[in-house]
Amino acid sequence: MDQRAVCAGCQRPIRDRFLLRVTDCLWHEACVRCAACGDALKKSCFVRGRKLYCKQDYAETDLHGSWHSALREQGEVLLQKQALSSSSQGQTCSS
Repeated sequence: MDQRAVCAGCQRPIRDRFLLRVTDCLWHEACVRCAACGDALKKSCFVRGRKLYCKQDYAETDLHGSWHSALREQGEVLLQKQALSSSSQGQTCSS
């Protein structure tokens, strides 16, 4: 069986030359987009409930109205671009 890295965004195998690692999940570059506005996330993102957000939308989606403390708690996630290698084959996002 041909095991491939699976994108956490679209759930499809990653066959691209490069992929992005966000927290413990692997993503197609094209799938790393803000869940609220759909903008591409190039350098960093914010994560809540396994969804990716730009800084502005992350702040606006805070249910408690205290986005400054939420940003400090979870922090900004820098995107790591890496070449698809045998070490990333068969990886999926852990729940």
